[in-house]
Amino acid sequence: MKIKSLICCLSMMFALVACGEDSSSSPDQEQTGETTVSSSSEKGDVSSSGAESPEVSSSSSAENIVSSESKVLPANYDPETGLLTDERDGDVYKTAKIGDQIWMAENMRIVDSTYLVGCESNFSENWSYPPDSTLKKYGRYYSWMTVMQLPCKFRDSLAFAGVQDSAFHTQGLCPKGWHVPTMDEWQVLVHQGPVSKLLSTEWDYKSPDYKGTDEYGFSIPVPNERNESMSCYYTATERTYNKAYAICFDTMPQKPVVKTYTNKSDYASHYLRCLMD
Repeated sequence: MKIKSLICCLSMMFALVACGEDSSSSPDQEQTGETTVSSSSEKGDVSSSGAESPEVSSSSSAENIVSSESKVLPANYDPETGLLTDERDGDVYKTAKIGDQIWMAENMRIVDSTYLVGCESNFSENWSYPPDSTLKKYGRYYSWMTVMQLPCKFRDSLAFAGVQDSAFHTQGLCPKGWHVPTMDEWQVLVHQGPVSKLLSTEWDYKSPDYKGTDEYGFSIPVPNERNESMSCYYTATERTYNKAYAICFDTMPQKPVVKTYTNKSDYASHYLRCLMD
């Protein structure tokens, strides 16, 4: 009986030890589980925060890429040199980036002897053939109809009735990827101010405060003293059915920029600067 009792006691002791081992192992598993949950929770927070941040950054980068690529540069423009090569005659023009605009920094020189055949002779550009040195500096005179390359019927009727100034680009006589600037676009340029930054360094009239600095590289030449009192440029903006606006740079410092207009059917009398689309 004593032996049986001893065996029973020993059996009970072993059972208690086994239960104790089971109990001690359970908290370790729970701790491991809590650590996993905690780690998972922290990872969730960090991952969520971290995931959102790259997504925003990625989205922002994508927007930047789209934004930078939305303005497709014309094939005839070299952004490294800032030169425009007119594919029609191979002539090369300097350009100037001013604000968000990229302009030709020289007046248009292309010959257009085939356009407007059949229209009245006063559209002809054939008389405007200055010497090469003058042509390089001043460019060529054109008529508004030639600049716009419009059918002859629009010399006495509106071509862009009801169209807002900023709503269209008219290539006209400009190279591909460039257009005849509207009055609004000219005003954006002039408002970069002061006007002296747009003028070539040859400008020095009437006042010490009215000198061209050409800081923008736009290089508007002084008026050709032989037949000009102002340097005038066509815009694509019509004033009435038979008139269009032009912008002139005057030698008088009191009013250096003049908004004027010309008859659409006039002979060649103004210059052309093109603006990148």
